[in-house]
Amino acid sequence: MDGGELHLKYGLAWHYTTEARARSIIRSSCIEQVSNGNSHVPLVWFSLDQEWEKSANGFIPGYNQTLFDLARCNQLWRFGVHPIRLTLWADLRINFNEEDLEAFENIARNVGSNPDMWMCTEDIITTSEIEIIERYNPEFHDWEEIHIKQDFPH
Repeated sequence: MDGGELHLKYGLAWHYTTEARARSIIRSSCIEQVSNGNSHVPLVWFSLDQEWEKSANGFIPGYNQTLFDLARCNQLWRFGVHPIRLTLWADLRINFNEEDLEAFENIARNVGSNPDMWMCTEDIITTSEIEIIERYNPEFHDWEEIHIKQDFPH
C-alpha cells in the first residue's frame, strides 16, 4: 500500500509522545530522528494505530497502565502527519541486523504494539508538515486538538 491508500484506510500516521517531549518538538519546530539502538539509521517513528502506540509506553513510567491512567499523569500528545510523507517500517527493515530486529519487534509486540502499523522517515519532520496536534483528555476519554497559540503558550 502506498501513503495515499494508507491515508484512506487509516487516516493520519501519528507520532505519540508525552507533554515534555511535545513541548520540545514545538520549541524546536521539528520532530527529530532517534536511533533505537539496533541500527545506525536514525528514524522518526509514527504509527497508524489511531488510539495509542503502545511501544511509546517505554518512555513512560508505569508503562503497563491503561491509556487513561497514563494520560492522567503524563499528558499524552500526538502529532498527525499524512502517511504519503512516510515509509512503512516493513520497507525499512533491511537497514537492521536480523537478530536485533527480531528482539526489537518482539519487545514491542510484548507490550501490545503492532510493528505492521509502524511508519518511519529518515528525515526530520518540520512542524509545517504536521497536520494536527492532539492531547489525550482523560475526562472525555478522547483526543482533543491543540491550537498552539491558544492552548500552548511558549
